[in-house]
Amino acid sequence: MNLSKIGESTKILRLKTSQPIHTPTDILVTQSNIYLFDQNHSGNLWQFDLNGNLLNKKGFFGDQMIPLNGITNFFVHRDSLFLAINGESIFAFDDNLNPFFLKKLPNKAGFIQKAGKEYLMYNNNLSPEIPFQVFYLDSNGTISNSIPIAPKNFTPYFKVYSPFAIQKGKTLTSFPFNDTLYLATEDFTFKPFSKVNFGKRKIPYDFFANVENGYQFYEKLSASDTYSLHEGLYFGKEDQLIASVFHALHYYPLVIDLNSSKAQMISYFSDDMTTGLKVRNKSFADQKQIVFGVSGETIQEQFDGLNKEFSNTLPSDYHDYYYLLIVEL
Repeated sequence: MNLSKIGESTKILRLKTSQPIHTPTDILVTQSNIYLFDQNHSGNLWQFDLNGNLLNKKGFFGDQMIPLNGITNFFVHRDSLFLAINGESIFAFDDNLNPFFLKKLPNKAGFIQKAGKEYLMYNNNLSPEIPFQVFYLDSNGTISNSIPIAPKNFTPYFKVYSPFAIQKGKTLTSFPFNDTLYLATEDFTFKPFSKVNFGKRKIPYDFFANVENGYQFYEKLSASDTYSLHEGLYFGKEDQLIASVFHALHYYPLVIDLNSSKAQMISYFSDDMTTGLKVRNKSFADQKQIVFGVSGETIQEQFDGLNKEFSNTLPSDYHDYYYLLIVEL
């Protein structure tokens, strides 16, 4: 599917660093800055301005105030960057990328998203004592009961970027190995909104009943010809919702028209407006843009199929840089 089907325009941004960046885990964009966080490899958090110039870099190592393995997720709210430690302690960052303690929440969650003065919480198996996959925490610390966790013997932990899609007064979510989209009501109680019809290839409700460890989990998934929704929803243009479908240990975009309920699963998006790049999984999305992270190695692999106007502008060492393909909505 061409990116012109889901956005109005695209642009490519090269992030200027003195060392290569290959596989950042998270990309977040505020009104003033761009942040890259590589939790799985270097443990570094990079801060760029909107032109791709490096402003600050911070590493999370050793016995610091913020332990690398305790970082549950980063999130942005308005023009600020926040992070959650162990799913309950919230830290904010100043302009120099120095963190400071903000508050401690009464309940843990695998993913936390600010929504006004309140928090949307995605349990993601971090708090077994809380029997809800997704719930809402108000300013008094009161849980609004939302989506019960499906009973399974083995429930693997997934680090998600954002399981919430928020736009035009709608807040939708889903969770792994599931076929249902949920819509938040005015009091942020999530109710079933729509189902994706995977037919006979839907993952059965008791699919993981006899799975006891991660090896068995991946072995069973790799041997099955099943489809299901996974984490990560975002909006395109004109009431398009883009979900992530998990099949044969790979992720594929699913473009859903919320007006007609028609859905189309695709292999990748093709940038038919600027670069000619083929991309699949988004790195960041908000109400104004969708951002795909693209390594220099990926550009090198796709070089022969790129738009000539774009490829002719690339520097000789382009493969040493990291790029953002930004889709304006």
